[in-house]
Amino acid sequence: MAGFWFLLVLASIALGCFAFWIWMLVECATKEPDTGNSKICWVLIIVFAHFVGALIYYFARRSADRAPGADGAHRALYFFTLGVMISVSRSGAELSRTRCG
Repeated sequence: MAGFWFLLVLASIALGCFAFWIWMLVECATKEPDTGNSKICWVLIIVFAHFVGALIYYFARRSADRAPGADGAHRALYFFTLGVMISVSRSGAELSRTRCG
């Protein structure tokens, strides 16, 4: 049964990473200024580097473009998702400990 919880946690993390990747790809394609070849370069980086490319875009471009007074809805959603993933992984680990030991 521990294998099931491991796969459930792994699938949750993979789904979260995939959603973040799609979000950054759409964000880049729709909101990146089209100066020179910057938009196409960022899209290619995100597509070929997958989650790592999305993280690079998020920290290098998207965070730098946000104004200091901008609302934190996206960050709140990110931290909420991160908190849910951590709590799911902890509850799965506790459940496996109670059944195995």
